[in-house]
Amino acid sequence: MPQSTVAIHTTRVLARAGCSGQVEACLSPLIEPTLQMQGCLHFALQQSRTEPLLWHVVGYWQDQASMLAYFESPLMQVYSVLMHSHVVDRLDFQSDCDAAASSLQKRAG
Repeated sequence: MPQSTVAIHTTRVLARAGCSGQVEACLSPLIEPTLQMQGCLHFALQQSRTEPLLWHVVGYWQDQASMLAYFESPLMQVYSVLMHSHVVDRLDFQSDCDAAASSLQKRAG
C-alpha cells in the first residue's frame, strides 16, 4: 500500500509592539479561502499564549503539490502587505514534507 505524504508549513509572525491587532486583522481573512483550497487538510492561526506579539500560522496539505499551489496563490500577498505596512518585526517560514524528512533521516542515520 502506498504511503501518503503530508506536507506541512508553519509561519511565525512577530508583530511590532502595539500592532498585534493589525496583524490578526490581516491574517484572519486567510483562514476560510485557504481551507477551501484543493488539498488543504487543516489551516489555523493562533496567537502565542506566552508571547502576545507572536502569531503562528500552520497548514497541513494532502501533498507537496497542494502546498506549493498555496505558496503560489495570491493569498500569500498578505505577508508582503504586513512587511510593507511596518506592523511586523519578523516573519519566519518553514515547510516540511514527511517524505523529505524521512529521506533526510535515512541519510543521516
